[in-house]
Amino acid sequence: MSKRPIPMTFCTVCRKPGYYVGFINSRCFNIVNGKRCPGKNRIATQETYWVECASCKATGWTGETCKQCDGTGWIFEAVRPAGPGVHPAALALKRAWSTLRNR
Repeated sequence: MSKRPIPMTFCTVCRKPGYYVGFINSRCFNIVNGKRCPGKNRIATQETYWVECASCKATGWTGETCKQCDGTGWIFEAVRPAGPGVHPAALALKRAWSTLRNR
């Protein structure tokens, strides 16, 4: 099985990858805990933003759709600047809280 292409977008909240650049700056379409994710799709075209999924080796498949990467084959791992007025630790806490909520 061949590797999937590296995604071009990611959600600022749930970090879900995407491939259609037409959705950049639009609201995320992912459903989290029964509700639409409030995040925005952002551009992430640099290869260094993405890490190959260790579970499926970037194929998106492990006998079924890979649960680690949700079938995309890639995990978003970039650390982006927090922006004015946002402490980097606050973003890390937000990501950690989001992960715990999704369990």
